[in-house]
Amino acid sequence: MKLQSSYIINKQGRKIFYDDIRKIGITGLYASGKGTVTKLFESLGAYGIDSDLLARQAVVKGTEGWRQIIEIFGEAVLDNHGEIHRSALAEIVFQDERKLQELNRIIHPIVQSLAEKEIKVELMQNPSRRFVLNIPLLFEAGREKWLDLVIVINTPLEDSIQRGMIRDSLTEKQIISRIRYQIPLNEKLERADYVIDNSQDIENTRKQVYQFWQWIHGQLP
Repeated sequence: MKLQSSYIINKQGRKIFYDDIRKIGITGLYASGKGTVTKLFESLGAYGIDSDLLARQAVVKGTEGWRQIIEIFGEAVLDNHGEIHRSALAEIVFQDERKLQELNRIIHPIVQSLAEKEIKVELMQNPSRRFVLNIPLLFEAGREKWLDLVIVINTPLEDSIQRGMIRDSLTEKQIISRIRYQIPLNEKLERADYVIDNSQDIENTRKQVYQFWQWIHGQLP
């Protein structure tokens, strides 16, 4: 990311004036701290959008996403209440890349549409609002073209695995099976407009978030 006195040139080569920065994507490895960074930005006044929550909305019982998943994966992925059993579905797709791609083809467009609607509604009430979007598969889904800037959270793989095991009660093998279908971290870092190191304590991460927030408001160091 190239910083000038009044504008930024992002990795897509787009020139964006500070006042026009609206959509900032946050991505990284599994359990790298994307949610934590999103909340830190929210504390500074940003509007946070969690793609995982939108993905859950996308497959609620009776929705088009729900119907498409049943059509492809069958009723074996439903729980006793007829909702999508996320763990059962995960066990299927993370053992078969083709099935994972099929699931993503269903989910990603719906999540994109929900995010766009949420942003549109908020901008009607607050035209100057800035949005931070927590998008785990940001590059994999090609979402960087839709965003103004992309932040990648840099966390050692070992730390991500340990955090995921504690947070989601998954085994190391299950977490690695999820990570292996993502773009390697080194490539994500190369494609980032900005990198936040989340390998230390929360105060160090908070400092970096605040510095970025200053930069996009034109307050250069």
